[in-house]
Amino acid sequence: MAKTAETYAKVAETFTRKGNTEWAKAKSGEGDEHYGIAKGFYATAEKARQKEQELRSKG
Repeated sequence: MAKTAETYAKVAETFTRKGNTEWAKAKSGEGDEHYGIAKGFYATAEKARQKEQELRSKG
């Protein structure tokens, strides 16, 4: 089953939220490893946004 642009938008939203949570943990002193985890989540969100845009531009 093909994924829709809306699906990718939701994935991007979810991973951005997860990234924000991890970033906040790192900033509050819970450990620098949370920065790396956050960056991974942000990268996944960006890939999902790119795929969403690609699908929307195809129509």
